[in-house]
Amino acid sequence: MTLSEVFEVVRPSIVALGSKHCIVIDGKPPAFPTILGTGFFIDSRGIVLTNRHVAEGLQQLPPNPKTGETAAVGFVFSVVQAEEGAHTLSVQAVNVLSYNHLDRFGAPGPFYGQAVPDMAFLQLNVKDVPPLSFLAEPNSLKIGMPVATAGFPLGTDALLLYEKVVQLTPLLRAGIISSLYPFPCPNPHGFTVDIMAQGGASGSPIFLTTEPKVVGLLYGGYGYSFQVEGQRMQIDTNITLSLPSGLLQQAVDDTRKQVDALDLSNVPSLEQLSNEEAPEEPSWKIIPRN
Repeated sequence: MTLSEVFEVVRPSIVALGSKHCIVIDGKPPAFPTILGTGFFIDSRGIVLTNRHVAEGLQQLPPNPKTGETAAVGFVFSVVQAEEGAHTLSVQAVNVLSYNHLDRFGAPGPFYGQAVPDMAFLQLNVKDVPPLSFLAEPNSLKIGMPVATAGFPLGTDALLLYEKVVQLTPLLRAGIISSLYPFPCPNPHGFTVDIMAQGGASGSPIFLTTEPKVVGLLYGGYGYSFQVEGQRMQIDTNITLSLPSGLLQQAVDDTRKQVDALDLSNVPSLEQLSNEEAPEEPSWKIIPRN
């Protein structure tokens, strides 16, 4: 497969995570809601894998001051559909039903990474979604291996131009695996890629360029700071930190067992959501500033 073909398979599984509430300052509604991070489906029952720090950010969003409704939402994007001479891409704002933070982690054998890797799982109010699978066998990751990632670096800002939405897909970027932690070995505890990471990209899948197999989860990046006239400046680098698929698969397997006990009978399918008539007003809420 070409990278373009891989991206077309991976893209509908990627979720933008953010807020369906906003504060209107000048009386003008936003072009698109706030995106805080990225995630991706790892189970057809609506389970999303992302970073723990992204999940915590969603939980800290202020609720609607009038109704108390929580603000956290996942934006799910359909495949591009051709109908009546036009092409459409539907966007569904799906509520977050529950959070499962990875609070402890038992690695098989010696482990030199984070005591608790930066990952969490969300249960969205949707089912029958396209999940991604992992390449998790030992010796799967090699330094110099071509990889790609897709997500929402810079959040909502990267979707906008001229004060309007100009694109509605995750940004695809490609590079190589630049290092393995602690060194090349069958089961590394982390790795870096030479793709610059900005806020909003946290939780993005890292996948092969030749097939839609996830090899890692983007969670942060190296930066360096310096002083300029008393002001501390931060510069991002293209050394981006990632969790390897071997660790992810272990956590995913444990989480799927918990989902088996959930009642999803009242959860709509993605097809049902996509077939609903589009509202005249945006599906996100506008909260006027007092």
